[in-house]
Amino acid sequence: MREYSGSDSCKSLIPAGLYSQRGAGGMSSALSGIGEGEAVSEDGEVGAEEHWWAMSAVYNRSLQASSFLSLRGIEHYVPLRVVLRLRGGRKVREEVPAVSNLIFIRCSASVVRSLKVSLPYLQYLTCRDSGRPKGRPIVVPSHQMSSFISLSSSGAERADLLYFRPEELDISRGVRVRLHGGALDGVEGTFLKVTGARERRVVVVLDGVLAVAASVRPEFVEVMG
Repeated sequence: MREYSGSDSCKSLIPAGLYSQRGAGGMSSALSGIGEGEAVSEDGEVGAEEHWWAMSAVYNRSLQASSFLSLRGIEHYVPLRVVLRLRGGRKVREEVPAVSNLIFIRCSASVVRSLKVSLPYLQYLTCRDSGRPKGRPIVVPSHQMSSFISLSSSGAERADLLYFRPEELDISRGVRVRLHGGALDGVEGTFLKVTGARERRVVVVLDGVLAVAASVRPEFVEVMG
């Protein structure tokens, strides 16, 4: 498993590359997120509110962690992709993690600490912070997570979904857009030309973690002022 530093000096424990799974309760209509200026302590303390934590289930245990969380009704998300595999002489479609180890968990700081005790292989993805040798746990803002889930889960079977490390993209070269209509209604991202695609894609970036890029029909795209 490779380490890399994100665009915000954040250290992620995922390789270049990504799986999609929802908790037993499904998606919440109103996701709670941490404000941009709100401090997070070294042990992840941000109060009793629920937040989206970016975590690594090392040794490719994101699906194992997903099963554990589903049984307990804890909302989580593992981006998925579909692959063809040979089983008993037949080709079958299987969902696998799109990025090894990566899992997002929505819960309070106290619950995530308990989960780390129950599942010792769970690790925080951290952002380097002065005075904190272990770094600051990454909490994904609700608006980013909502758009990321919508975009990445809309095409688990689509070959055109591309994933990038944040530092691999120059977001400043794109334009901010909002999508209207269909399953992606309300998604906000950046319309940008990316490596591996002929046409521009809508890109949603999770700061310090990763980005997903997908093709969309032009009539769904509104340029934001």
